[in-house]
Amino acid sequence: MPCPTAVFLLILYVLITGGSSPSEPVAEMRPFTVESPNGDRIDEYYWMRDRNDPAVLACLEAENAYADSLLAPLEPLVDSLMSEMASRIALSDSSVPYPYGGFLYWSRFDEGSEYPVYLRRPEAGGPAAVVLDVTALAEGRDYMDAWPRVSPDGAIAGIVFDTTGSLDYTLVFSEMESGRLLNDTIRTTDGSLVWANDSRTVFYGALDSTWRTCRIMRHTLGTPEEDDETVFEENDPMFWPYVYKSSDDGYVLIQTSSTESCETWILDADDPQGAFSVVEPRAPGHEYSVEALGDTLYILTNLGAKNFRVMSAPVVEPSGQHWTEVVPARDDVLIESIEAFPGFVAMLVKSGGFSELRTVNLASGSESVAAGGDEPSSIWFESNRRPSDRLVRYGYCSFTTPVQTRSLDLSTGISSVLKQDSVGGGFDGSRYSSTVMYAPSHDGVEVPISMVWRSDMGDPVDRPLLLEGYGAYGYSSDPWFSSSMLSLLDRGFVFAIAHVRGGSEMGREWYEDGRLMNKRNTFLDFIACAEYLVNTGVTSRDRMFARGGSAGGLLVGAVTNMSPGLFRGVIANVPFVDVVTTMLDPGIPLTTNEYEEWGDPSVPAFYEYMLSYSPYDNVAAADYPAMFVTAGWNDSQVCYWEPSKWVARIRRLRTDDDPVVFRIDMGAGHAGESGRFGWLKNAATEQAFLIGLLRSEAALRYSIP
Repeated sequence: MPCPTAVFLLILYVLITGGSSPSEPVAEMRPFTVESPNGDRIDEYYWMRDRNDPAVLACLEAENAYADSLLAPLEPLVDSLMSEMASRIALSDSSVPYPYGGFLYWSRFDEGSEYPVYLRRPEAGGPAAVVLDVTALAEGRDYMDAWPRVSPDGAIAGIVFDTTGSLDYTLVFSEMESGRLLNDTIRTTDGSLVWANDSRTVFYGALDSTWRTCRIMRHTLGTPEEDDETVFEENDPMFWPYVYKSSDDGYVLIQTSSTESCETWILDADDPQGAFSVVEPRAPGHEYSVEALGDTLYILTNLGAKNFRVMSAPVVEPSGQHWTEVVPARDDVLIESIEAFPGFVAMLVKSGGFSELRTVNLASGSESVAAGGDEPSSIWFESNRRPSDRLVRYGYCSFTTPVQTRSLDLSTGISSVLKQDSVGGGFDGSRYSSTVMYAPSHDGVEVPISMVWRSDMGDPVDRPLLLEGYGAYGYSSDPWFSSSMLSLLDRGFVFAIAHVRGGSEMGREWYEDGRLMNKRNTFLDFIACAEYLVNTGVTSRDRMFARGGSAGGLLVGAVTNMSPGLFRGVIANVPFVDVVTTMLDPGIPLTTNEYEEWGDPSVPAFYEYMLSYSPYDNVAAADYPAMFVTAGWNDSQVCYWEPSKWVARIRRLRTDDDPVVFRIDMGAGHAGESGRFGWLKNAATEQAFLIGLLRSEAALRYSIP
């Protein structure tokens, strides 16, 4: 029997369009043997990897056409949701200016514009000047990601831009006074751009054929790109270098990292033609990062410290034997990043699953919490380009507090809010509440769940619920303020984040317990969180939805195979679902750098373990939830063919009639459409899909408008 949802959507489609019901695309099967040292597999959709095969494009176009037809009945709701979401975004907006090189820099969105204008004015006073107008740069293009980097003397603007979403950036340079574009053009870079203090020399990262940064290059303005010098080359495919500059502008630094090891090189920014020197040679299991201030290095290291500690060393003697402890390690606090100021170190930490900004007085050793710790929140460092001011610029938001730009005065310990994002549409933060719950997982470990709901509608009991997860790379899924999510909350939904293992919310061990041969913990944690939310009465299986993107798409894909009846619907954005085949191919983007996260499939144990959870390889004849899946044609991180193959196999094997919607953005990459409003259509469509599923079944019970 067709499910009520499918019947509902198809009937609406016929009534609205007057046409016949749309036909679900059926991809051609072309069996192909995927060979590996540990066994061969038949992949009937392997052919979808060939961009030059006309059948591939035809298949994707058919999927987009089917998605449009299936979702046509929801267009009035999509339009309404888009209008709501747009009403909450300020038509014009400006960031808080920050000082650098005698100027104040900021960005501005003009009324209704998709892209920012970057500006500056002299600190001493004077008119504002345009550094870069991204709207003008984007004219005639479907996609644009761009930003400027101005030279220390303020004369030249380096411009970084990507026109496809593939993360393949081009660098150009223009004179600030005249606006004249210089002849220097550098292509196929990772988007990094660091100026030496002579304002004539820049350093950047060059990409190889797999989109991995493989070399750090030195370019002198006025010389051809082919004359650029390699100052650092990373020959180990598991390492990924990047270049940055110390906040005091004194040093250019190169860090090269794998999942388990790091190495940093340093150069005096006043000596751009000099040679970089290593701080501490790489060693297995040793992760460290470096900040510099004056003649002192501050090192965040896991040496003898699972959750990291802070060390200092003189620049002239940077090796580990000269390191002195500044902030000791603790079992209950993970130090995630640091910034150095005269007499102080500022730290972003995780404590008990909560984000905090802490400061350490280097003279007294006293430590204080400057922000966070009292609610599920996100905290991050913003631009601190003049540490001598002893002002820590940072960002803060929570489920119920819009993004704030704050400044912490280290001399007084007092934080002030410099700006809070304006949220229109009648937003009142007091109408919403958030909390943290803890779900026991399969092995007794308690997994945090952050959640938010509209509390003036009552307690979060028997509500529709969207559960999100990620759980990879040690990234913490911190709660954030989402103006678009308000549309779901205002319709009675609860939004929740499962802080599953594989992230670092509960410390470094939390990450270690969710990668490599512990990866299944990530999926079992998510299932445990979902079951806990049902068992405690917050929601029910027929009103609970899952969402994940990229590695979070792997999570929801694996969970869908493991427990197909747990969720009413699933949203999988650019999902990493063809794990084994991808990891077997070192010639496609990002693979070799991922061996320490997922495992090397040439090793039998890793191969079998990955095969046991890979979403694509474990699709079975079962009743699957309704699905909304996305992909990007230009995606260099999760290639379009992974979700394409996954959807094709699900369509063939599933035993239900729930809708499977698959949309491919043919003009964007991993992050989707560019621009301030471009993403609204996708966000509104996802939400309409969820609401439509509830409308189709017992609408009176669910009270979904």
